[in-house]
Amino acid sequence: GATAAAAARALVANMSVEEASRLVAGVGWKSFSSVPGYYVGSVLGVPRLGVPSIHMHDAGQGFRTLTPKMVGQVTSWPSLLSLGATWDVRLAYAYGGAVAAEFAAKGANMLLGPSLNVHRVARGGRNAEYLSGEDAQLGAPLAAAYVRGAADAGVATVAKHFALNQQEYHRS
Repeated sequence: GATAAAAARALVANMSVEEASRLVAGVGWKSFSSVPGYYVGSVLGVPRLGVPSIHMHDAGQGFRTLTPKMVGQVTSWPSLLSLGATWDVRLAYAYGGAVAAEFAAKGANMLLGPSLNVHRVARGGRNAEYLSGEDAQLGAPLAAAYVRGAADAGVATVAKHFALNQQEYHRS
């Protein structure tokens, strides 16, 4: 069989410049209008070649709604800090899978999370969003379980805020 790199080269060779450009540009980051009603950003696919679109959304405590266009109900999940306090890898797996299932039901196939920064500043405005709490050794197995749970539910993840994101101006 062909290697992944060879398969990717062959796929791109069959794309127009416009189609290939869509895969590296993305839409929706400023206007929240990539797919009306839901996603903070999307990378439009190439349907004629079987390349799916990627629809990304934030997941601090579930599917984040920002505008009146975002219809439907969402679950307000316990914070990742609360999950981290359990020290329970099985629960982290189930949590990641459950959040991802809700994302998939809304058409999102990429979850922007989990957030992994270690608490260094007690008054950090995003501390509740961070799975690791004060201990990266604790956070690592929980994050891995969360990501596996989401992947098993068919949703990709982007681990984020894993360093240098704890002193944001005017956060409370």
